[in-house]
Amino acid sequence: MAGEDALDRGGAALDPADVLLVVEVISPNNAGRDLMLKRHEYAAAGIPRYWLVEPRKQTLAVLEHVGGGYREATQVGVTDVYRAEAPFPLAFAVADIF
Repeated sequence: MAGEDALDRGGAALDPADVLLVVEVISPNNAGRDLMLKRHEYAAAGIPRYWLVEPRKQTLAVLEHVGGGYREATQVGVTDVYRAEAPFPLAFAVADIF
């Protein structure tokens, strides 16, 4: 499995090519950095999926890497169940992350 290979290589950090998903919890004290700077950095690194968890709004925004940037694929709220097939099949109640 590719993820296990990346961990077996060791080192201080993963290579961006090994990262399939970044999940960012938006900080109330650093929202601008979380929403703009990190989004740009992850896109430049080519990370295919980026989730933004917004505790104040209790939402999850699911972004996909397209053409050098991210586009929002969906946004789900605390009363929803989120289902995904990539980067691996999963389903969870959004309320469970808050």
